[in-house]
Amino acid sequence: MKILMVAYMNPTSSDYPVFLGTRWRMMGHEVRHFSADLEVVDEPLYGFLGSIQHCFHALLERRIDAVCAKFNPDIVLLMYQFLNLEAVIRLKRKHGCIVGSYLDNNYLLMGDTAPVLSLSDFVIVHDSYVKPLIQGKEGGRVENVFYLPGLAEPSEHLPLELSEEDKTRYGADIAFVGLRGPDRLTALPRLAKYGLRVWGLAEQWNDFPGMHSLIEEEPVYGLKKTKIYNAAKIVLSLEEKTKQINSINPRIPEALASGGFVLCNWTKDLENAGFRDGENIAWFKSFDEMEEKAGFYLAHPDKRSEISGCGRQHVLATLTYEKVAPGIARAMEEVLSSKCS
Repeated sequence: MKILMVAYMNPTSSDYPVFLGTRWRMMGHEVRHFSADLEVVDEPLYGFLGSIQHCFHALLERRIDAVCAKFNPDIVLLMYQFLNLEAVIRLKRKHGCIVGSYLDNNYLLMGDTAPVLSLSDFVIVHDSYVKPLIQGKEGGRVENVFYLPGLAEPSEHLPLELSEEDKTRYGADIAFVGLRGPDRLTALPRLAKYGLRVWGLAEQWNDFPGMHSLIEEEPVYGLKKTKIYNAAKIVLSLEEKTKQINSINPRIPEALASGGFVLCNWTKDLENAGFRDGENIAWFKSFDEMEEKAGFYLAHPDKRSEISGCGRQHVLATLTYEKVAPGIARAMEEVLSSKCS
């Protein structure tokens, strides 16, 4: 298959499109990435034009159309709502490709998300909660819906021997990597007494002066992120209910594969994936429980070591791109075959 992945590719935003594409290439598929941010959104001229109503999608469509004309993909996989409904229709008609959509956050009513999902030949969801809402044969639903949890890439997410300088630079009792949100703004201040470090954009927290001393204002990606996972005593993962309900945040398998100890909010997908509290992960169902368990596990390094070791083995056996990505590729290939027959 020839797959064109349209995604945010700035490494400080996301790296899973790279890991997915790499695994699909290893299967023999031809994969090309179109970086919506690096090629369009972050370019100053396009940033100005994008502020004008409707220009953003029009600019993206022109760029994607040009890439399709040269690459001639079998599948265009939209990793975000980059095109409006009319653009997707034009793309399919002009280039004869099928179009898949990846739904990261559960923003079903944002822009043209719902109609574009309905028009897609297949949809990949990050949160199992939305799968029954999208999948079906009636009412505009999509027959082909596939689930893709957060995953680890063991060649990048692995235990490291850190230098003393790295331990000082990246170490923390509790490390959180991510942006702000209402749940995080409620939860994180409760952990400040434990030596919390928040890795994210400082401007995200400007309205909350009590957080400023906790923020590490520098981009986090690649080796730096793995060092943070290794250097922290606890890696905190806290999903926003406005974005995800049941999902497995990618930072959970990444941190566990790196040998880190993860404390996170409970989700149904975590439990369905074989995680168990106190065995291969630590989870909480309230912020009171989060605060209590943070103090407990900081005081019990032996427990952290035992749980993180079991968590790493579980992730390596079940939640890596090597284990999961081929199944998604085979599912896409079946859709392509059915559409072409």
